[in-house]
Amino acid sequence: MWGVTGLIKQNKVTSSCFYRIHPYVSFLYFLVAMVLIMFSMHPVILVTGFLFSFVYSIVLGGRRQLLMNLKLLPVALLVCVINPLFNHQGVTILCYMNQNPITLESILFGLMSGLMIYDILLYFQIFHQIVTEDKLICIFAKFFPIGSLLLTMAFRFVPMYRKQYRNVQRAQKCIGQDDHSGNILTRIIHGVANISALITWCLENAIESSDSMKSRGFTLKGRTYYKNNRLTRLDKSYLIIELSMVVILVVGSILKVFYVNFFPVYHYANTNPYQMVFYVLWVVFCFLPYWMDKKEELAWHISKQKI
Repeated sequence: MWGVTGLIKQNKVTSSCFYRIHPYVSFLYFLVAMVLIMFSMHPVILVTGFLFSFVYSIVLGGRRQLLMNLKLLPVALLVCVINPLFNHQGVTILCYMNQNPITLESILFGLMSGLMIYDILLYFQIFHQIVTEDKLICIFAKFFPIGSLLLTMAFRFVPMYRKQYRNVQRAQKCIGQDDHSGNILTRIIHGVANISALITWCLENAIESSDSMKSRGFTLKGRTYYKNNRLTRLDKSYLIIELSMVVILVVGSILKVFYVNFFPVYHYANTNPYQMVFYVLWVVFCFLPYWMDKKEELAWHISKQKI
């Protein structure tokens, strides 16, 4: 049953138009979106990023991804609660706690900080599903072959080591060395034994990988790749659309359209029709992957009706 669920989830991702688009297009989107979210505390930026990342991650991952998103929510809530307790800047005092003022500005700053962290976590989950290891190699291999390899290996290490550690746990449990039962000392001894076995496996796997890469001619001049990603006409059109949006959003950032100041008084740029253009453009940019998928589904249904 688990294998069928995983296959259905994988089909949802691979059938997405945004997944099958050229790696340059998808990587540029995630790069610009996450940079703007990290360096802007504007509510429009963060709320729109949250709505897209939350919805699109569920579209790709289904119910399992919804549960994962809810598990990440306490991280953002923790930041929202901790910031007003330690940050007492701001002039709008709401109450006192242990003779320390709790200000409205610090609460708003904590709320936006928590939302920003939550957005980045959700975007990284989508990024991990859309921009796979082979796509990262396609993007960076020509310029940084060793760096691209290290980056893809780093993305691969965490899930691979977790899976191998579970295998070690199951094997050790069969011989009576379970690290979840017994007193504390016994658990520590069994846990150290499991980690030691995992480290040994990691070293052996690293040696095998290096020998395999050397035999296949890694870093040799003229070496080609199995998967050849080429920019199609559709890829070029989407890339031009993204670049146009990115230029306009950067201009808006330079003009301080997304400017927000929390201390000493919460202040943001006055909303006017001129700024609404940038806000609408950011919403369009955020939901671009979702609209690309829906556009392809609509074209598919129309083509089926013509048959």
